[in-house]
Amino acid sequence: TEEGFKKGIEYFQQAIDLDPTYAPAYAGLAGCYSFMAGWGLRPPKEAFPLAKAAARKALELDQTLAEAHAALGAVKFQFDWDWSGAEQELKRGIELSPSSSVAHLAYSAFLAAMGRSNESVAEARRALELDPLTPTLSLQVGWTLYYARRHDEAISQLRKTLELYPNLAYANVELGWNYAEKRMYPEAV
Repeated sequence: TEEGFKKGIEYFQQAIDLDPTYAPAYAGLAGCYSFMAGWGLRPPKEAFPLAKAAARKALELDQTLAEAHAALGAVKFQFDWDWSGAEQELKRGIELSPSSSVAHLAYSAFLAAMGRSNESVAEARRALELDPLTPTLSLQVGWTLYYARRHDEAISQLRKTLELYPNLAYANVELGWNYAEKRMYPEAV
């Protein structure tokens, strides 16, 4: 939620204030700003430069942080439109930490935008395997299946998501998109 991201930013900033050399706090800050821009919770022209600065600071302090590479890759993808630079950063994040659900999630979104649907679905599913209790990862699998035009699978995934997280409104939105694509308009409504 927006409140959750704001609280995250506040806590990461507190950590930075306590120890300005603590790279994971900068990576977390970068992730918060990047997600806020990507989800329309903060203007991209404001949030993405903050995300980029925080990610670069994290990497200046520690080149091995997967989440910092993922955040920088997201900025290059969603704001700079630097496709090759984005993919390089995202793959580096996964290479450094194959168990980072954040890196797999970011790479999944990139692959979907590049039209590489099957790879995108695989990355989203990997992220969910790594972190099965995070609602947005379950939602991401449904989203990638929608863009892969695998609507029956997407509907199944999103129903599962809503069983686990009935208040996740965006899952209903995505479910509606899939029903509409199947011309199941009453269900879509």
